[in-house]
Amino acid sequence: MSAIAITEKLLLNAGGWQALKPARELLKASRVSEAKYEPPLLSGYVREGAKNYRAGLRVKSALDVENLCSCWESRSAGKICAHSVAVGLGYLNPALPAIAPPVETPLQGVPTSPRFVSVGTPDATAVALHVILPPNFTGAWQKGQTMIVVEAETSGNRALVSALPNSGRLAGDEADLALIDGLRAIPSVFATGMATLSRDAFLRLLPELKNHPRVTFGKTTRATISHAALRPELLVESRRDGGIAVKANLPTNALLLWNATDAWLLRNNEFIRYGDALPAGSTHLLQRPLLLDADRALHFLSFDLPRLRDAFDVRAGEGVRLPEIATAFPSFELRLTGTLNSVTAELMCTYGDRVPIKALANAQDRFVFQDPQNADRVLMRNLEAENAAIARLEQIGFTRTDAGGFVLHGQPVVVRFFATDYPRLQRDWKVTLTAQVEKWTSEIERVTPKLEIAGSGQDWFEVRYSLTTPGGEVFSNADIQRLLRSGQSHTRLKNGHLAVIDTAGLEDFEQVIRDCDPAQTQPGLYRISRAHAAYVEETARELGSAVADRREALKKFITGRDAAPDAKTKLGTLAETLREYQLAGFEWLTRLAANNLGGILADEMGLGKTVQTLAFLRANKGNGPALIVCPTSLVTNWENEARKFTPELKSL
Repeated sequence: MSAIAITEKLLLNAGGWQALKPARELLKASRVSEAKYEPPLLSGYVREGAKNYRAGLRVKSALDVENLCSCWESRSAGKICAHSVAVGLGYLNPALPAIAPPVETPLQGVPTSPRFVSVGTPDATAVALHVILPPNFTGAWQKGQTMIVVEAETSGNRALVSALPNSGRLAGDEADLALIDGLRAIPSVFATGMATLSRDAFLRLLPELKNHPRVTFGKTTRATISHAALRPELLVESRRDGGIAVKANLPTNALLLWNATDAWLLRNNEFIRYGDALPAGSTHLLQRPLLLDADRALHFLSFDLPRLRDAFDVRAGEGVRLPEIATAFPSFELRLTGTLNSVTAELMCTYGDRVPIKALANAQDRFVFQDPQNADRVLMRNLEAENAAIARLEQIGFTRTDAGGFVLHGQPVVVRFFATDYPRLQRDWKVTLTAQVEKWTSEIERVTPKLEIAGSGQDWFEVRYSLTTPGGEVFSNADIQRLLRSGQSHTRLKNGHLAVIDTAGLEDFEQVIRDCDPAQTQPGLYRISRAHAAYVEETARELGSAVADRREALKKFITGRDAAPDAKTKLGTLAETLREYQLAGFEWLTRLAANNLGGILADEMGLGKTVQTLAFLRANKGNGPALIVCPTSLVTNWENEARKFTPELKSL
């Protein structure tokens, strides 16, 4: 196999813009060293702050790239990080000089820092530290060289901290003790009393200066470092080409201080952290707009913007509507071919009008597309659903092939599959067979329960239970038990077809009958309480085949009791507010209640379960109070929804 070439496009596809942008900054700051590529391994070192990461990629193919960095983001989230992408950029740009920034390596022969202890410690000399920043801080920051001077005040006299004795103990307040911890990473301060810091080094020091009372610009102008943090605002604007521009709405009269991982503002001589726990790679958005074409914009709005919302206030500009993000539900098609001894399968999934793909093919491509029925909604590929579909096949007994398909071996296993699992798959997926498979499967007949409604009363109904094949042959329980005791689950019929017993299905259905505690009036005839009608009907539906053909009588029995006027008439104008699927949910709840049954209304978040329940309560408001049990965080939502949709209902 030929080696995969390292290109910037490959790095962009692997890590995305959120890794490429900070990677360029790392390269620009000469943080990358020893970048080399010995296929398939790309390796090198990246220095960020005081840490030196061994980073790189294992490039198996253009679509199969593994991250090898030791950083926290890589280990915890499994993402391809900026460090590894920076190594790739360093490999592509070997001519860039590796210039070490100031204060990244300890000075040799520097005396150790004095020993500081808390104020009030016996035999300790009281000391107050002063940190002096450049009077023209803006100019120093823009050059990337910020000189700090640290002075120590003892007995009213100030001198460079380097003049302090290395022996004995010095007592400092809490602010000074925090400062000393930060200065230990800058040993030149204790050697000379001053240091020239890179941008990264200065931003690392700033948190140690929070609320320190003796930080100044020059000797006299006080500087404060706030404990509070401002939440950045991102503005999403439309572009003429159909794309978007994402830019930060920075406060006026403020200097932005930022690096690849952190951001601060300097305003009115106060340093304020700009954003708390910013996502990796997002600080570049504070410096310059991100311009995206229409295709990349859709991906950004679907995947990146939700992550940014945790740290940014996001606002849509004129003409921009931020889409609702939802998970798509693919339709599945199972294509079967083979013989009675071995069946191969191909599982395809289709998203809307997109071309069908094999389940989990190119799993790293979590594509998005607009909902054809809702222009304000973006749908995401549902890898969880694809995984679940594959797991279902594997649970049946299929094993994966190298070509991305599945195979089922052995005649007993294949026969059992077509007798039991195949009908169930047909109810949920589209299943297609080759002409050859259709021919021999037509000679397989399932032995299934058959139900017939024999009669009913006010609170009961009678069902007649038998075991038959689609061809009409009837088996007694004794016949079935004889076969099972002999170790057989199939037998030849008079017409030459193969009759297969779905033993698990029969056991399930017989258990359902027992659960209903029926009265057996004669062999094969059971009288069952009306309350169990839905339970029996649901099991009939799941078993399918002959039972499914008979479930309409049960359905009529369930839905036909005490026929009442259309429940929607009780909703008044609310019926016009509800969407079609919400009305269906309301009617379903009403039908269950009419038959003294309970149910669970479950759907995607945001589709209106609350309003459907409120509609049901309104239609039944004469039946007394209703208790809503929900998390405390949702109480306000229930109150707001009730005021909006059912103001006539009183809530306490």
